[in-house]
Amino acid sequence: MPDYQGKQLPAVLKQLSRLPGLVSEDDIVRLRRALAHAADGHTFVQLMGQREQSLNDVTHATFDQRFKTVESLSRYLALMLGLPVLAIGSVAGSYAHTQPDATELVDGITLDRYFGDMVNCQAPTPWARRPDANRLLWAYEATEAAMQRLRAKASAIHTSHECAHLDYEEALVRRTRRSGFYAASASLLWIDACNLFSDSCYVEFARGLDNPIALRLGRQFDTHRLVNIVERLNPERQTGKILLIANTADGTQALGEAIRALQTQRSPVIWLCDPLNRYTAHPATSSLTQDVAREWDQTLSLHRTLDSRLSGIALEVRSHVSSLLAPERHEDAAPFFDFQKTLQLCSHLAHAYRESR
Repeated sequence: MPDYQGKQLPAVLKQLSRLPGLVSEDDIVRLRRALAHAADGHTFVQLMGQREQSLNDVTHATFDQRFKTVESLSRYLALMLGLPVLAIGSVAGSYAHTQPDATELVDGITLDRYFGDMVNCQAPTPWARRPDANRLLWAYEATEAAMQRLRAKASAIHTSHECAHLDYEEALVRRTRRSGFYAASASLLWIDACNLFSDSCYVEFARGLDNPIALRLGRQFDTHRLVNIVERLNPERQTGKILLIANTADGTQALGEAIRALQTQRSPVIWLCDPLNRYTAHPATSSLTQDVAREWDQTLSLHRTLDSRLSGIALEVRSHVSSLLAPERHEDAAPFFDFQKTLQLCSHLAHAYRESR
């Protein structure tokens, strides 16, 4: 969590707590029902979009391009799969992300880490990196503008972002009609792997919400801890409550153990594959598209072998880039897919998915 100086934060959080929710209780209920259908194999889940967004891109044109990308891929997948596709998108409100450390060393100067535009600026200067509580309000206003645009288009996209800034998320918690609670910042929240530790405050926060919660599993995750977290988040074992985003980055053993352990506990979870998450770097001489397709095939095969169901895909997609591996691309840059490459992958994964049914 960022370290705010001064007394602005409490006043900003109080103001946020009085603002209308960005999603409604009905939005949450509809998504939970749709996820229950996905758990039964009647719907394919598509979790796509841009996880990190900028407050400089708050325009109707940018919003429309994000919506169009997710919706077009959803329609294409539905056509190729012969199944309804549940579109969940990082299309509004992804302005904060987790960092492993609070500070970093840049040119001999210790700076606050960049936690996303909701917190600070990306420019490597002490002033830019200083957390500013007012940015929470800017992020809310930007998300509200995107949601208004989304509703005006009568889009079927359900919104999602990382549960990274707990102060912001807590300020936007609202009561349900049944005296429960839901996060009104997005329909679905996901928790990053680095925050799935013992006694995690992120897990404790999510435990009290009616929203569906996704857990992004990192490399070498602990199966016993995962089972305990799933039990804490879903003690009543409701279908459509928990999504697990994983891959076979370190081989199939760890993922296979997790699948079997949750089957033994009879914990209903929805498995998604993120075939790009394993690649923090990729040689420009090889085809990332082929490797990602192979990752999907391997994960799908593992689920089929263990009599489990892989219910969908999670993928970082950026609609504004022209190519996947441009010549100037730095070899250590995190890879992502543009629209055309995602279409190619969707063709492959749809064929493999149909063959496995």
